[in-house]
Amino acid sequence: MRRNHPYGMALYKPLSTKVLRPGSVGYWNDLGDWNPIAQLDSEHSLQLQAFKVPEEELQRAKFQPITEWDRKYSILVTETDLSARALL
Repeated sequence: MRRNHPYGMALYKPLSTKVLRPGSVGYWNDLGDWNPIAQLDSEHSLQLQAFKVPEEELQRAKFQPITEWDRKYSILVTETDLSARALL
């Protein structure tokens, strides 16, 4: 489902943004599949699960784009020097 890397956790089974997006409530099963339960910004979705609509309006987080990308590397990758000289 997810694998550790120096910058946090990443999903290895991509999901549609219609299924997994801000306000999604659900869980990952043992196979790494997302199982949605409800969507907090959908009154219909909440009513299907007998949940109450939040009394306070949900606040969206401020968008902060990533403007600097660093190198990616793995401790499992090694380097071998294969340079050689030819005998003439």
